[in-house]
Amino acid sequence: GILLVTGGLAHKDSPHLIYNLTWEVTNGEQETVWAVTGNHPLWTWWPDLTPDLCMLALHGPTHWGLDNRPPYSSPPGPP
Repeated sequence: GILLVTGGLAHKDSPHLIYNLTWEVTNGEQETVWAVTGNHPLWTWWPDLTPDLCMLALHGPTHWGLDNRPPYSSPPGPP
C-alpha cells in the first residue's frame, strides 16, 4: 500500500517537543527554596520533591523560633 500524507503535523503541535522544565517549591514569601530542572516533553516529568524543610520553615510563624536563623544553618534541636 501507499500512504500519502499532505500537510503533516505542525512542529509546534508535536507532543514530543522537549522543553526546559523547572519545578520550584516556594515559602510563604514566594522565595524559591528548592528547584529542579530537566529537559522533557510537557506533562511527562514528575520529579521527586525533596526540598529542604528547614528552608521552608525559615519564614514560618514566630512561635517556631526560627526568626534569627540564617539560611542553611543547622536545624534547631528539640524544645
